[in-house]
Amino acid sequence: MVSYDEFKDKCRESMETGDFEWMEVVPYDSRFPNTNQTPKCVQNFVDFQRCKRVYGEEYKACNYFKRTAQLLCPSSWVCLILIYSNHFHQIEKWEKEVENNMFPYKI
Repeated sequence: MVSYDEFKDKCRESMETGDFEWMEVVPYDSRFPNTNQTPKCVQNFVDFQRCKRVYGEEYKACNYFKRTAQLLCPSSWVCLILIYSNHFHQIEKWEKEVENNMFPYKI
């Protein structure tokens, strides 16, 4: 188990490098106290898009929200699904909707 100080240092380093791949568990978020974490998945994707819009594509700290969404979204959304011989990925689908101004959340 990682100590609190080690976790803090790793987070600080990740904010600078943008590398959050080491995260295997998502920290507690009091906005989502219930067992169903699907809303948290969507909210973190929205937060990622908002972060990119406000701070720009190069702001590496936005990757925290992307990684959190990847960890929280149901596996059926994250895994590649074969549909009509094409591979679809829910987060990629959402990104296309954001690009086309068709995403149902305000970004």
